[in-house]
Amino acid sequence: MSASPRCQSGSRAAVARKRARWQALKRHLDPDRLVFVDETWIKTNMAPLRGWAQRGQRLKGYAPYGHWRTMTFLAALRADGIDSPCVFDGPINTRCFQAWVNQELVPTLRPGDIVILDNLASHNSDG
Repeated sequence: MSASPRCQSGSRAAVARKRARWQALKRHLDPDRLVFVDETWIKTNMAPLRGWAQRGQRLKGYAPYGHWRTMTFLAALRADGIDSPCVFDGPINTRCFQAWVNQELVPTLRPGDIVILDNLASHNSDG
């Protein structure tokens, strides 16, 4: 059985070099120019089905939109606040992400801004 590519010493050394390079470079970055892009989600069926109320009182609960779906919140975080907040009724995909970048994020960017995002599959495309 061979070791996975992540465990091979060559790739570990490459990761170590990239981390060291990032550590050296990040000291020279202007925090006011950093724009972090991230998303979070909630499934509306995460709403509790049971709960407690005082004896004789009815317990009222609510589920967003009253349907069982996934909602995704996407935004850009800067040192001075949040930019381009957006909620998608459904999971994020490449098409939605590219539309958000073009219509919401790009108009807020200034020359010299550095956009940082994770490696979510919807972020990876030719666009």
